[in-house]
Amino acid sequence: MKNLIFLLITMFSLTALAVDPTEGLPEAVKAKYQAMTAGECQTDTPWGAESFDLQGKANLYIVPCFLGAYQSGALAFTSDKFSNVQVVTVLSYDEIIQAVTATIDLMEPSFDPETMTLSTYSKGRGLGDCGQTSTSKILVDDYGYVRVKTIEIRDKAECDGQYEDEWPVVFKQ
Repeated sequence: MKNLIFLLITMFSLTALAVDPTEGLPEAVKAKYQAMTAGECQTDTPWGAESFDLQGKANLYIVPCFLGAYQSGALAFTSDKFSNVQVVTVLSYDEIIQAVTATIDLMEPSFDPETMTLSTYSKGRGLGDCGQTSTSKILVDDYGYVRVKTIEIRDKAECDGQYEDEWPVVFKQ
């Protein structure tokens, strides 16, 4: 009985904390997000979108898409001063075909405005002993045009219970 009560309290608490992930976004970004996700993303998440100024020339928006058991995913967008909205694409490593590919699905994204670095971390499983990380630089020109350049991908395919300080580099530029 105690477990049932705890479960109900937890469920209602999380529901009460849920927010619309698009709340506070500029209309152009919100419209692009909704058009791209077409109901595929959660409409209530524990946190909302994050917004970052890109050197006063553009903005970066990281919008939550889903919350899983041990990680979350998001989409990211840039918007210039003319409200031109672009989806952020980064490189990732596909273990099946053993090649670098492009993706818009960002796992556990974080952005450092000082270094203009966008990082992702995708766990292969909850233990976090395998998975993939990527590091990308956000580059903004004088006109507010934003480019995303992935500079490194690390991947550890084998989930073996061994925790390494750094996973093997599979891509670097």
